[in-house]
Amino acid sequence: MDTLECQHKNVKREGGELICQDCGLILEEKLASEDIQTYGEFYSDSQRDYERRIRLSDSKALQDPVIREKYERIKTLEKWFRDYESDFTEQKKTIELIKSHGIGLNIDNVKYREIKERYLRYNKYHRHNYQNMVIIFLAIIWLEIKDTTNIRIEEFIRVSKELGHKINKKMLANAMLKVKRTEKMLKEKSKIAQFKKQLDTRNLILSTLSCHGDVLHPDKSVSDPHEKDLKKAMQLCSELEIESVVTFSGCPGDGTNSKVPNWVTCSWPDYYSELLDWQWKECIIPKWKQLAEYGKKYGVTKICLEMHPGFSVYNPETLLRLRNAVGDSIGANFDPSHLFWQGIDPILAVRELKDCIFHVHAKDSVVSKAVASRNGVLETKPLGNNFERAWNFKTVGYGHGEEFWRAFIWELQQIGYDHVLSIEHEDFQLSLTEGLGKAVEFLRNHIIREKPEKLWFENE
Repeated sequence: MDTLECQHKNVKREGGELICQDCGLILEEKLASEDIQTYGEFYSDSQRDYERRIRLSDSKALQDPVIREKYERIKTLEKWFRDYESDFTEQKKTIELIKSHGIGLNIDNVKYREIKERYLRYNKYHRHNYQNMVIIFLAIIWLEIKDTTNIRIEEFIRVSKELGHKINKKMLANAMLKVKRTEKMLKEKSKIAQFKKQLDTRNLILSTLSCHGDVLHPDKSVSDPHEKDLKKAMQLCSELEIESVVTFSGCPGDGTNSKVPNWVTCSWPDYYSELLDWQWKECIIPKWKQLAEYGKKYGVTKICLEMHPGFSVYNPETLLRLRNAVGDSIGANFDPSHLFWQGIDPILAVRELKDCIFHVHAKDSVVSKAVASRNGVLETKPLGNNFERAWNFKTVGYGHGEEFWRAFIWELQQIGYDHVLSIEHEDFQLSLTEGLGKAVEFLRNHIIREKPEKLWFENE
């Protein structure tokens, strides 16, 4: 860069200022009287003096070669950032300069359009998050030519540096990864659109996304993947335009170094009560506050926790405790099968939970009096040992008959629930096909489909 001092021989007056046309230095500034009048009485002399000093200091600073180089670079990047959709001037110039160094000679008009379209697709989704458009453009060029050239990536980077672009191998690799991720995301969006269209053509709805896991498990190798999956499900809810996810509350351990969950089921000895208090204050409430906030970013306003023994939320009382602590996004995936064997009346539980029932599982269970009368209902034997267990899951109608299910559906309608009954099959005595078929046949006659009209005497 030429560092000779400008002699200010090419001087011109512009708007009351004497400016060197070669270096841009303001040699003299004078505000004309008519200019001063336009500012009005609220534009003080001190403000004019301040702006005058700023303009003078800026023009003097640009005489420094280092500052001028940065200034010119900023102006170039501004062109890359602002004009990429229309002129594409800087991008074209870069391609031609690279080709002049013997790289990318196969970039014809077709290949050029592909590079441009790829670049514009990336900018559409990330322009505001990643402003170094130069590196992204160079990454796209390399992605387009790397399979059809004998030039090594190191040579491509060296030439890019000669052109004035600040780039290294790591920066280029990261940029290529960003481009690939964006293109993968666009493909997934296309698949999601096709999936939604298939649902519409079949007159089906997607009621929720189910992602059962244990985000409170004390072993991070278990809880971290479960939490990651739940967050991915929440992100997918946004794409599918679904407002709810179904999951478990999870269960913490007995301290910061524990490896397995500890489900507290009694208040004495006192250390159980103390442990339960610690679990809620230090683990359960903080984690679900965090996840509820995360869900809201993706439009998930209903987190449907399945009340399930073995986890911290297992009955109406614990569900409401978490809802009161976290907020209205916490609600129930109401599965009566888990309540029957705990001795909870699902009808009364519906009344207790009311408007925080977000989703319903249609699943039955039955308590074996022959076993429960001897050993109680806390059961650890495998689910397949039906004859030896105190309770077992059943296909709808095989644990409780029409009287219960009619009352249950009626009560759901009473509280304003107008969503799906999602059949969940876990009956070890019936095949999946037969169990699902019998559940559908049973429920079909009990579901209330029409909203009530006015009674005949209300019109009088």
